[in-house]
Amino acid sequence: MEELRNKNSKLIKEAIEKLIVIRQTIDDTTNNYQYYLESIKNEVFEKQDNETYEEAIKRGEGIIKSMDETERKRKALILEKGQETIIQIEIMKKEFKRIIEEYKEDEALIGKAKNELIDKVIAMEEMNKEDKISKIKLKIKSMVEEINNIQEESVSKEEEWRSQYSDYKERSARLERINNVITMEEMNKIEEWTNRKVGNILFNSDIDDWNKDTSSLQERILYNNQLIIIIEDSKGNKFGGYINSVINRVGSYIKDSKSFLFFIRNK
Repeated sequence: MEELRNKNSKLIKEAIEKLIVIRQTIDDTTNNYQYYLESIKNEVFEKQDNETYEEAIKRGEGIIKSMDETERKRKALILEKGQETIIQIEIMKKEFKRIIEEYKEDEALIGKAKNELIDKVIAMEEMNKEDKISKIKLKIKSMVEEINNIQEESVSKEEEWRSQYSDYKERSARLERINNVITMEEMNKIEEWTNRKVGNILFNSDIDDWNKDTSSLQERILYNNQLIIIIEDSKGNKFGGYINSVINRVGSYIKDSKSFLFFIRNK
């Protein structure tokens, strides 16, 4: 398109230059002719002393003939240049008409290209909008999944906390019952060894009767199993044992592979 525009501009420039040259030629011819007329008009035709009348008449006829020839040439030149000018004007008219048609075609082509570009921009805007919507949907989906995960984790944590809290209450209650016997750390260790939970205290020598003839120890442990016996010395060290089997008789041995003795040193 740019090449065509340059070509048209060049043609217009050449045509204008030709018209300028033709116009200058006509002006020069007209000026020369006017100068010639002025010289003829100011010239006085008279018979010279050294010529006869016939010679004077002949010289006058020559001047008239020369004037006619000059006029003829001027007219011919004007007609020739005028015709050339008309031809150039016609050529220019055709060129301008062609250029106008080409510009119309270019305008239609540019309009079509512009419309296509607008359609592409609109399509890209739609795609951009859809892309943004898709990204927002993905973000919302991710947020929903994250919320669901948080809710699931919260439920799991809540269940874990409930379990731990329930166990904590139970352990606290048990610890409170045996607070004067063992510490929480010692209780955890004993439960680890026995794989059992420490429960109620059946007999506490600090509280219950420990006399030989009146002690209630025998009747409290008889027919019970999974018993822990703990004895504390004056330095705070603890030793004892775990009896897994049922104690159903007094004064007899019990053979039990799951029973054992233990010792806890005071720190």
